[in-house]
Amino acid sequence: MAHSVIIGDSKSTKSVLIVTDKRVIYANRGDIFGHWDAEWTYTWSELKEKPKRSAKGVEFLLKDEKKKKFPFQLGSSAKKIEVHISEPKRAEWLVGKIAEAMDAWK
Repeated sequence: MAHSVIIGDSKSTKSVLIVTDKRVIYANRGDIFGHWDAEWTYTWSELKEKPKRSAKGVEFLLKDEKKKKFPFQLGSSAKKIEVHISEPKRAEWLVGKIAEAMDAWK
């Protein structure tokens, strides 16, 4: 449904954020052979809520799986993942595309 090339601090580092109809994938390109590796991938059901625009890019909040196993556990161990995107308009566009994909999935 959408994708965006993410250029890291060293201009040679390239990553891609891919939005499909069922998940979001963050992949890195290998330096030696040029292959692509998925650093992480999450289905829409694994996200606690739609991603948000953050100061540095896009922030994802994952569901707290420990709560399901231990209902009386104190505190929250929800995991945040942030994808750094230097261009605010691109980050806003990605948040919109992910929201569209999540709404279409429901």
